[in-house]
Amino acid sequence: MTFRRIFILLAGLPSLLNAQDTINRIDPIGVQVTYEPNLRDARKIDLTPETEKRKFDVQRLDYSIYPVQWDARRVVKVQPPSKIKVNGDSSGTPNYAKAGYGQYNFKHLGVYLANRPNARFSYGVKLHHLSADQNKSSRDFSDNAVLLSGSRFFNRSSFTGIVSYDRNMVRFYGMDTAFKAEGMETKKITDAWKFSTKYENKELGKKPGFYAGFSFQQYGTNLDQSEAEVSAEAGAHKNLKNGRISGDFGLSTLQVRQDTNEQRYLFFDVRPSYRFQKKKTQLSAGFNATYLVEGSNQDFYINPVVHAEYQLMPDAVRVFAGISGGVQRNSLSRMNQINPFLYDSIPLRQTYENFSIYGGAKGKITNNSEFKVTLSHRNLVNMPLFINSGDSLNSFLPIYDNVGITRLNPEVRFGVGEKFKLSLSGMLNAYNLESGDKAWQLPNTEFIINASYQIGNKIRISSYIHGMGMRYQQIFQKQNNLKVKGFIDANLMSEYMLSERFRIWLTLANMTSNNYQYWYRYPRYGFTALGGLAISF
Repeated sequence: MTFRRIFILLAGLPSLLNAQDTINRIDPIGVQVTYEPNLRDARKIDLTPETEKRKFDVQRLDYSIYPVQWDARRVVKVQPPSKIKVNGDSSGTPNYAKAGYGQYNFKHLGVYLANRPNARFSYGVKLHHLSADQNKSSRDFSDNAVLLSGSRFFNRSSFTGIVSYDRNMVRFYGMDTAFKAEGMETKKITDAWKFSTKYENKELGKKPGFYAGFSFQQYGTNLDQSEAEVSAEAGAHKNLKNGRISGDFGLSTLQVRQDTNEQRYLFFDVRPSYRFQKKKTQLSAGFNATYLVEGSNQDFYINPVVHAEYQLMPDAVRVFAGISGGVQRNSLSRMNQINPFLYDSIPLRQTYENFSIYGGAKGKITNNSEFKVTLSHRNLVNMPLFINSGDSLNSFLPIYDNVGITRLNPEVRFGVGEKFKLSLSGMLNAYNLESGDKAWQLPNTEFIINASYQIGNKIRISSYIHGMGMRYQQIFQKQNNLKVKGFIDANLMSEYMLSERFRIWLTLANMTSNNYQYWYRYPRYGFTALGGLAISF
């Protein structure tokens, strides 16, 4: 009966939504000891798997909704290139290039170059361009990115370095029709430089494993905004007879400038943990501690982090529960990832998760299917909510509130070998705000369906359907309780293998042709077809 109810709940979610892109990877079902970042850069197209051994990113940000595609930038979902044989060797990821064109003058170019894996080193280069320039429209945008990565491997250690640069442009196309610029900037250009290094030493015998890393990011906009973030992190771990003990330490500085105003932050983080496993039980326990300095203000936060699992039915069902919390960092660049239509001089505060408590069950339905159901409640202080600023551009600004979020999140996944895969995920949310206002821009219902099918050795087809319920919005100091209609966005991606090296691809995005709005006054592109050629070499 439990499984039947899950299916009924998932099947009924679309009917809760008014027909009005995030392409979430189908990850294996697992329980997170802490809530990991749910944000991904929704403006980037996945070209190929990363070459670096392990990305180093000490910054973490958790937001309560999926990072949805805000225009049509991610209308393409290109599968990783198939492995090809070179001199009889099919290991590793080949070099890869992709180009395409579509409606609204969509143009896409992606290049990925990497060496074949070996025991000594790896390196890679990734180039990306995606833009659109619709005739007689201000919805044009441009995304450009380059990433260089390399790793050197030793007997029990490795050293990795990553350098990247992103330059993106978007217009405030939701502006009032009678608006005249008169010196006010109507487009937003962002630049971001990132550099990170990491040294990692594996555990060997009685010697513990450890790592140390450093990262730097410089971010700025043409709206007289800039920020610099410098971070260092180190940690160690040691396996014990029935468990594992580990500890992580981080130190970060963040300097933010908007016009003539400047904010400075210092974060010092300590995260020790101990994991124990015996027979049917798994237990991990530790704490998150942060010493935060903001100007002349100093605060100390500490939260227990506990996760427990118990095998209820052998090889079938596990139940789990846990509690966590901690400081969630906010910055200009992170805010822009959530909402690119923020203007200058936005208020910036750090978010503190008082606690997050969760519980549920996960396991197998059959040998080819699995499920997970999670019920959670979170309490956040200074959570950012985005409202319309009320200016002629209809830009947005964050306001902060203390928010409680209760969520039911059922998930089901099916698979038939490598030929067919299906993933269904739903979310039912309830919000409680200290101010008594609405949870601006946050949905009460949301679902995602992913599916992929391989036809022979030539054709691969995948689909992505994303639905979200009605959300409340307001205009600053003007109108409250505006409603942004719900939507269902259906996308179909396909590719045909001409040979081992050449393939053609086609993406049909927003197939219901809804010019729905995710952000108030900013309608999406309607039905969009985009296709091209991909080459592996």
